[in-house]
Amino acid sequence: MNFDNLLGVVTKTLNKRWDIDENYVYDFVKGEIISRWYMRAIKRKDKAGYIYFHNKNYNGKNTLGHRILFCKYHDIDYEQLPRHLKIDHINMEKNDNQIVNLRLLTHKMNHGNRPQNKNNASGFKGVFWHKKAKKWYAQIGHNKKVISLGLYACPEQARQAYNRKAKELNERENACYRLS
Repeated sequence: MNFDNLLGVVTKTLNKRWDIDENYVYDFVKGEIISRWYMRAIKRKDKAGYIYFHNKNYNGKNTLGHRILFCKYHDIDYEQLPRHLKIDHINMEKNDNQIVNLRLLTHKMNHGNRPQNKNNASGFKGVFWHKKAKKWYAQIGHNKKVISLGLYACPEQARQAYNRKAKELNERENACYRLS
C-alpha cells in the first residue's frame, strides 16, 4: 500500500462511520456493516462464509459486503466492476471487512492465494505423499498446468521447493501464491 492510499484510509477512518446507503453504515474501527434499522452488525453469511446483505440500490439483490465496501471506498461503480475481478481478504478471514484487508485481484491471482486443503497430510501447501515412490512430492499449479517440483525425503524439503517456486512466480508474474 502506498502512502497516498494509507493517508486516505486514515482520513476516512477518522470519521469512524461511513454511509453505504440509507439502510447501512460501515464502522471503520470494527470493520463491520451495521444495519440502521437494528443498530447491529450484519452477520448473515452465504454458503462460502462471506457476509452479505440485501440492498435495494444494487438491483434489489443480496450483495457481498466486501465487494460493496471496496467499490464504494475506491469510487468504483459496483455494476461496472467486471465479475472476473475478485475482492480478496488479505488475511483470509472472510468476515474481516476492514478496508486495509481488501484488495482487487484477478480470479487467477485469487486462486493462487488459497490456503492448503483440509485433508492435507503433510501440513504444507503443495506437498503430498507419493505412494509409489514413497517420498514427498511438491507441485504448484500455474496457468492451468501442474508444475512438478520433484520428490523429497522429508516434507520440509518439499515445502522449501514449493516456497521457492511460489516466490519466483510471485516476483516474475505478479502472482499471489500463498507460501506454506
